[in-house]
Amino acid sequence: MEEEILVKLNKIEQQNEKIKKRLWWVNFFSALRVVFVLVPLILAVIYLPALINNLLKKYQELVPQSSLNNNINLPDFNNWQDLFNK
Repeated sequence: MEEEILVKLNKIEQQNEKIKKRLWWVNFFSALRVVFVLVPLILAVIYLPALINNLLKKYQELVPQSSLNNNINLPDFNNWQDLFNK
């Protein structure tokens, strides 16, 4: 009777060790997911708008202003007050 209980306890301890190892791997891969997925996404949200803005400025310098306007009076978007005065 006591031997059966000890055998069952040993099996339970072995199962606990397996579960601990699996949990360690789960934690490890979730940390990897944070590093390789979330960090680049956060950096993209922070830095992409500035990069796109710089690219658009370079494009605007390449395109002649007369072809952009076509005799239409567009508001100056750099001066936000012009947007509300019209």
